[in-house]
Amino acid sequence: MPNDFVIGEATGCGDCFFDSVAQGMNNLCIPGGPFNVKSLRRVLYDYAEGNKDSVYDSRTGITLHKAIEDAAAGICASGGRNEYTDFAGYMVHIQLTGAERALLNLGAAMWGRPEIEGRMLCRIYGIKLHLIEKFYAGGQNHISHQQLDCSGSTSMDENGRCYNDPLVIHIFNEGLCHFVPILRKPSVPNKPEAKTRQAIDGRCLKEWGLTDKSTWSVVAAKKHDVDFKILRIRNSPTVSAALDFMKQSEFYETFNQASHWFFYCDRGCWWQ
Repeated sequence: MPNDFVIGEATGCGDCFFDSVAQGMNNLCIPGGPFNVKSLRRVLYDYAEGNKDSVYDSRTGITLHKAIEDAAAGICASGGRNEYTDFAGYMVHIQLTGAERALLNLGAAMWGRPEIEGRMLCRIYGIKLHLIEKFYAGGQNHISHQQLDCSGSTSMDENGRCYNDPLVIHIFNEGLCHFVPILRKPSVPNKPEAKTRQAIDGRCLKEWGLTDKSTWSVVAAKKHDVDFKILRIRNSPTVSAALDFMKQSEFYETFNQASHWFFYCDRGCWWQ
């Protein structure tokens, strides 16, 4: 996983898959957001209702209605129970969040499955899912990577390209069917002060003393330079000495066409 990504957290109660996908979609600014568990469950209900007879798998010709019913036996549900046995039952349970079911004393919500609800969301929003799963086999821990889209899933090797794809949602099954999102870290903007100081330094004429006799010859050379914005004077013993310097006739003759003056005191004096 690239250094600019982080493993996040997801809610429980049967909503972890939908919460993880919603966070990933929000992280990538997928159109139609912001997304949450309820909004994804609702859009799945609407999609299943309007497309139950559409082809779910082009290789087998199976319809969405049939795929949902065939998956009933293998669904992850609270306490290991199936929450539905037919399409009508699915339509009741898919739209209820964990919080809503808790109010009805119905236990955890129907869990989301990458191969069913995940593929439906890929078709609805034009996204892809990068599913990372941790499993134990042969006395060792293993990590697998799969990419899912509306047409199905394929095994893949983890590579940096998938993390740069603006349509790939990354989710991690950390065990026991609990999904969490993998999100890009927010960028940290540069401090405005640093930018301002850098910009000022690039436009200023640096002088190292108020009494240096060579000061005026250098200043005079900048008199007709349209890009010259700032006169910077260091090592001024006092603000009063700097003001006295500004009162000199040479100073006025050089900068008398300025529309305004800017005075800033920070380890020295600046005039613009």
